[in-house]
Amino acid sequence: MANRAEKRAEKAKLKKLPKSAQKSGVAGSAANEEEESEPIQFSVVTYNVLSSSLADPRDFCACDPECLKEDVRYKKLVARLQVHLNRKSIICLQEVSTLWAGRLHCLFQTADYYFIHNPYGGPRNGYMGCGIAFPHAIYELKECKTPRVSETKWWPRFHRPRGRWAKLQAYVTSSWPWLYMTSFLYGPQPSQEFWNMARDRFNTLVLVQLMDKATQTTFCVGTYHMPCMFRYPDVMTIHAALSAQQVQQFADGHPYVFCGDFNIKPGDVQYRLLLEGQL
Repeated sequence: MANRAEKRAEKAKLKKLPKSAQKSGVAGSAANEEEESEPIQFSVVTYNVLSSSLADPRDFCACDPECLKEDVRYKKLVARLQVHLNRKSIICLQEVSTLWAGRLHCLFQTADYYFIHNPYGGPRNGYMGCGIAFPHAIYELKECKTPRVSETKWWPRFHRPRGRWAKLQAYVTSSWPWLYMTSFLYGPQPSQEFWNMARDRFNTLVLVQLMDKATQTTFCVGTYHMPCMFRYPDVMTIHAALSAQQVQQFADGHPYVFCGDFNIKPGDVQYRLLLEGQL
């Protein structure tokens, strides 16, 4: 299993809101003083498993070709997941191909887990997608959504000019003299290329709202695989913003965990956007 496929398990602690705060939708300090409650603990782990169609030895020259074989990799994945199945962790996965999705459904079913998988890729990557699995005996699924992130925003439609006058107008306004003159007078106009690229990405979120059956506490978990657009960071910024907005809207005031493979580092602007909500 490639090192990049592993993410550390995170433990999340949530305080169960008192009933008075739940009814009003506000968890005030006074309400917390009136009714103390024990925090619940749950474990969330996330892995990019590297699609079964993408482990080409020519792309991973430093790896033992034997370890890149699909069956060998899957056995190692199962061994790694078994640890978290025994811990009853909530498991988030990225780059799950349809080949492995069927096998994982069987694995999770034998462990009394419920697995939600949403493929969005193409033939080259094995129609990969993201998924979330959780122990059915501990959590009840209250709601689930799998939106395509780029479709959560309204995009203006491109209209081709019709008629001679409209075509002439389009030709003049797109000519270099016109662009030079307008940029000189009003400054350079922002490029629309990265907006179009962000719109054309197919990456989807997997969102679940779970209720702890023992405490009746509700929380949400979302997972996402950020487009690998390192040459176009603006595209990744757009998807970071849109995906985070969808998670917040889905949570609707409930505590939530948003995890996945975001293809970013702590010093990147997308990391700051997700962490602080600003650039």
